[in-house]
Amino acid sequence: MIDRIHERAVFREFGRGAVRSRSGPLTVVRASPTGRARPALAFAISRKVGNAVVRNRLRRQIRHAAVQLEQANVFESAPYLVIVHPPAVGCSMKELRGNLQEALSKQVVLSKQTGTGTSDSSPEPDRFER
Repeated sequence: MIDRIHERAVFREFGRGAVRSRSGPLTVVRASPTGRARPALAFAISRKVGNAVVRNRLRRQIRHAAVQLEQANVFESAPYLVIVHPPAVGCSMKELRGNLQEALSKQVVLSKQTGTGTSDSSPEPDRFER
């Protein structure tokens, strides 16, 4: 099971030296591990993506994809922020799961390149790419 993030301090960690990776309409930000037993997930979905019904549907679809990927042991036990961009509206469930998995795979590569994956000089691939 994937936990939800409620603590303000964890949200602050997403801005300071967190590892970012983007795949398609999803950007995944991983903060430093906090000693959690399970991964935790938060979402940032702008109103530009669509109305509340569309945003909530995307959130449910991505959360379901995350649960499937957690069962396949793709997630590390760390807090993650999933930023959803407007092109996600036209994506199928399979595409969203594939994009999430690819972004998480990049996280593993980046964390190996930078040691812990949380240094302030960590690379941010595809950050400004659309």
